[in-house]
Amino acid sequence: NKWTDPFRVTLKGALGETDASGNPVLQNFAKFLKLELQKELADLEPDVKYIDPTYMVRARTTNASDAIYCSILGQNAVHAAFAGLTGVTVGLCNGHYVYLPIPPLIKRAREVDPNGRMWERLRLAINQPVYREDTAAATAEVR
Repeated sequence: NKWTDPFRVTLKGALGETDASGNPVLQNFAKFLKLELQKELADLEPDVKYIDPTYMVRARTTNASDAIYCSILGQNAVHAAFAGLTGVTVGLCNGHYVYLPIPPLIKRAREVDPNGRMWERLRLAINQPVYREDTAAATAEVR
């Protein structure tokens, strides 16, 4: 039975292996699971997405608000899936959790002005330190 031997596929990183920085290279079960789902559900032509969490950057540790927000997003994503919705993601708009269609969201690349008000609000919300002198002056002006 293929489900009893999940390591029949070569996963990234051998036990004890480290990268150039000395950090352990972890087994990548998510990619293995994605491939297995695509193979098992091939007749349904699934579009399985894998988002590598190592690309997400956060300036500070999570707190209770983050846990609640992520929990609500996850619950709404499950509700959408059980309701048969496809091609949507969950988001927060004007205080309401909504389903957003993915195609318009990915139609073009989003750009954030590092000297703009939107970036400054985000930076202040997550308590990211100021790394540049000109940003420090802009912060003083915004407050």
